[in-house]
Amino acid sequence: AKRFPDRQLVVIGHSMGGAAGVLAAAEGAPIDGLVLIAAPCDVVRVTGEYLSDKGLPGRFIVNLVRPFWWRRVGGTFRSLTPTRRIRELDIPLLLIQPEHDGRVVREHADLLAKAAQTDYRLIPDREHTDVLKDSLTLRFVLEFLEDV
Repeated sequence: AKRFPDRQLVVIGHSMGGAAGVLAAAEGAPIDGLVLIAAPCDVVRVTGEYLSDKGLPGRFIVNLVRPFWWRRVGGTFRSLTPTRRIRELDIPLLLIQPEHDGRVVREHADLLAKAAQTDYRLIPDREHTDVLKDSLTLRFVLEFLEDV
């Protein structure tokens, strides 16, 4: 934003990058628009689910880390919850969700959209990563960029 003050800054984040975009914007980063692609509504929840999918006790590990996190950073996991923080944003927002995402399931998009009081675009027959190369995803992003 400082290097190009006459241009709009739009952050496009996939998965945890989308969650990070929400958190950065809520913390005051100079963002003029935000695109979330297959973004989790709750970083802690999706981390636990990921660990569980890998055969580890995900929920247990997340709960074990919780008190150490608070002491280390001086804050709670609540500040890392995109559904809570997205309500603080007053910037254009595009939510994109792949239809068959097994990593960040559609419920995440439902909850983010509800919290942001907007809709999301569903990309048919796509999964968590192949949504990035879909022509419909590209079309939605380009249309969004034209409007910002």
